Amino acid sequence: MEYTIFYKTKDSDEFKHGRLNLSYEECEKICKAEGYTYYNIVDLTTYGADDLHDRTNITCYEGKYYFPEEEIPYPKKEPQIMGSLQMSFVWDEVYANCEKDYDEIYEGKDEFTTTVVVKFYQFDTMDEVGIVAQYMIEDLPKFLEDLEKNKQAVYINADYSPFKWLAWIQDDKVRLIHQDYGDSDILEEFDILIDKEKFIHVCYTMLKNMEETIQADLKRYEKYIKEKYKNNHKVCYNKNVR
Repeated sequence: MEYTIFYKTKDSDEFKHGRLNLSYEECEKICKAEGYTYYNIVDLTTYGADDLHDRTNITCYEGKYYFPEEEIPYPKKEPQIMGSLQMSFVWDEVYANCEKDYDEIYEGKDEFTTTVVVKFYQFDTMDEVGIVAQYMIEDLPKFLEDLEKNKQAVYINADYSPFKWLAWIQDDKVRLIHQDYGDSDILEEFDILIDKEKFIHVCYTMLKNMEETIQADLKRYEKYIKEKYKNNHKVCYNKNVR
């Protein structure tokens, strides 16, 4: 059995990882001998999709587990050919910040985040996905940069809908797989091949919409705070949501 070890060392507080094809007891001996300040020995096959997504940055594809630095091989199966990727973009009232949320942000009890809802038109059976705009405008450009540089990349969406985009560049096309990690099993929502320039355009259009929505949310927040806290016009919120 192969175990994955997540550990920290005296030299760094960041998590590191490794794989060992040994028994649990042998893995534990190595961890103790190395003097790790923290370690967790895991059989990844015991994790459901939701736990894998919440607890790790590992991608599971076709029964194999990949860390961020590992390349996921280009799929052998045939994708669906798409002329474009169409989606609706909604700043839904269900997800929008309410006055109580704004108070907690102002008091420093919570972070300023803006949640939007995205629906992919071509996939009627697929649920809408909730995305924190501040996270996406930080992470999606990195994903696109990695994709251009390495010809393969993974985008991870943590809140509110746990999903991953697995992407590869092949010639002038992008292969894109959308995986839903919201339940115990990974659900592949779509596997498409789309023109690279069209895909890049869709991504940057989405980023533009995200930024505009954040600014609209921020203006609404500032208006509420200034009206309620008349003696203190200083607007307090945490831009660094991570």
